[in-house]
Amino acid sequence: MKNNIRVYAECISILSKLIDFVPKEEKNKLIESIRKKLKNEMATEQLDIWVQRLTVISDVNKKFDSKLCNKIHEANNLWDCSWCKYQIDENLIIDYEKIKQITDVVTPIEIDDFIDDVY
Repeated sequence: MKNNIRVYAECISILSKLIDFVPKEEKNKLIESIRKKLKNEMATEQLDIWVQRLTVISDVNKKFDSKLCNKIHEANNLWDCSWCKYQIDENLIIDYEKIKQITDVVTPIEIDDFIDDVY
């Protein structure tokens, strides 16, 4: 995972399955150690998004370096759309109902666009 950004999703899926075996009180500590280990890697924005997927169930307000990740709990502007004729409501990119449905384990359907929805 540290050496190949193309496998972030798959590795996060595997990590989520392994972390599921860890006692609940130790999960956040383990996830934080994973975050620290990977903090200075390439494509940090993409990595933050996948690590957030691991943490969003236990802590939706966890801070990340990524503005996109922090959009879930703070009113930040991701894009300067002042020049655009139509104003975009950036708050619509977060689907809180979907977040409520997330499980601890990242499923194959979440990481593979080619898997049918009825996996």
